[in-house]
Amino acid sequence: MTKRVRIWLYALAALIVLSPFMFILALDYYAIARLKPAPLSDMTLIAHAGGGLKQGMKSNAMEAFDQSAQRGFIYIEADFSETKSGELVLIHNWDMAWHEWFSGLHFMPDRWAKERPEQAETAAKFLSADMRRGLTQMSADDLMAWLESNPNIRLITDFKDAPLQNLRTLTTRYPAMTSRIIPQIYHPDEYEPVKAMGYKDIIFTAYRSKLPDDEIIAFMDQNEILALTVPVETVTDHLITEATLRGIPVWVHRGKNSSPYTIMNTPEFAARWKARGISGLYTDYLYPADE
Repeated sequence: MTKRVRIWLYALAALIVLSPFMFILALDYYAIARLKPAPLSDMTLIAHAGGGLKQGMKSNAMEAFDQSAQRGFIYIEADFSETKSGELVLIHNWDMAWHEWFSGLHFMPDRWAKERPEQAETAAKFLSADMRRGLTQMSADDLMAWLESNPNIRLITDFKDAPLQNLRTLTTRYPAMTSRIIPQIYHPDEYEPVKAMGYKDIIFTAYRSKLPDDEIIAFMDQNEILALTVPVETVTDHLITEATLRGIPVWVHRGKNSSPYTIMNTPEFAARWKARGISGLYTDYLYPADE
């Protein structure tokens, strides 16, 4: 067997092995490309990572925030990550999100990405980089300035690193924004420190702690929160019922292992969860309907 024949056989074998994955990948992107923004009433909608754009999702770009404000959102969620130099900037993470929006090496949906160490960039490199698809990246300072110009918006934080430390930094730097910011906490132990910073509206998000329902219910019995946020994979009817009995809204979002983002972005999906007692949804392409 010649070397050329061996190369062709190896290439054919690789194609056979990778074909199912390539097919699923193509279906993912085809489904996302077909998404159309749609209005939705009777549910609280949170614009996920600034909100979805025609250029894509999870951008945390200024254009996403502008569009969400124009579409009538009250709640917009933002992802804060630390740079190598210690500043806060808006990016979902330093691996898949950096590759998708800045390096151009985004090969697959993040639900297929293996956990690997993230290599943060410096603030200078992040802010001077050309963001793909004509978008504009933001620092935490940029976002606070944007909030000042958009007084009807309330910001929901998702700190990817050291949440208490970075929330305290943001609070110290922008004390006037305390009433505009709704921190998400990730563990019951964070509740009192966040209250002590002056925050009245707090969301408990369950995706990091992965506490059992009984512990979450015990936390709700002892503390006043604005809402309980749970991934669609782990929310249970029991938890929804117990939160509702206590007057606490339950909001859902897509988790790491759920199907493509399309599930969070159709009226049919929202209606199914509303029927189960869910009152809020972190979404990319649904937007509040004019009442």
